[in-house]
Amino acid sequence: MAKTIKAFTSLLGGYAYRVTSDGGVVNYQERGPNASKFTTKASESLESFEVFAKATGLFDAYGGDNPAIVCRRIRQLNQ
Repeated sequence: MAKTIKAFTSLLGGYAYRVTSDGGVVNYQERGPNASKFTTKASESLESFEVFAKATGLFDAYGGDNPAIVCRRIRQLNQ
């Protein structure tokens, strides 16, 4: 079962984002303004995610609640 490891309190253009993991794979999820459930938009290994999170300050108390960070990462992984 996947566990939420980062949920954003801010929205980006009406879209909500969160990051979940089952301990080996990290899923980037999005929920649209009219949706009731999150859908997985991209995935990567936990090791790769940890490098990304550190480089972007994803868990930083001051700048880490920016959903644009995850939105850009989804685009990078889907290229």
